[in-house]
Amino acid sequence: MRPSRIVPCLVLVALLAGCENDPEGPATDQLASPQFGATHMEWDSPQPPRGEHFIPCANDGAGENLDFEGAWWAHWTLIATPSDDQIMKVKIVYSDDFKATGAEDVWMIDAHASGGNSTIVLGAGEVFHFNVNEFYTNQDGDKLHIQFVAQIVVENMQLKLYLDNGWCPGQG
Repeated sequence: MRPSRIVPCLVLVALLAGCENDPEGPATDQLASPQFGATHMEWDSPQPPRGEHFIPCANDGAGENLDFEGAWWAHWTLIATPSDDQIMKVKIVYSDDFKATGAEDVWMIDAHASGGNSTIVLGAGEVFHFNVNEFYTNQDGDKLHIQFVAQIVVENMQLKLYLDNGWCPGQG
């Protein structure tokens, strides 16, 4: 056995040798459930219609206003610990019929590849940002990648989600 493996084995043997069976220790039923007392909640919040946004890489790079239609929502997960730590996770989710319509093209979203998510620690009045990537295909098979910056704001004990106007990665 190599020396690098002997040391961890010796440490494990020493630890096991030092442990005694404690008949006065905690009852078995007390160890069967977690002892942290964290609260876990999940919920979906439908987001308002997106409407029209100017997207600079649409229309073969000339840019145009696209009208975004379809259902989208935020899936929230909250974990609150007894020490008052609150960890929030958010994931952007789309319906399969979510689309962006321009003057000549209808861009259907790839709902499984699109979206964004973030893990944040909550605090009143704080603002958090993360990227949302959306991937679309039009009727001719052309691809369009749009990136939005999502903003989460904690206002009056409620979470608000906002998106900017969008931009196209790789365009300067």
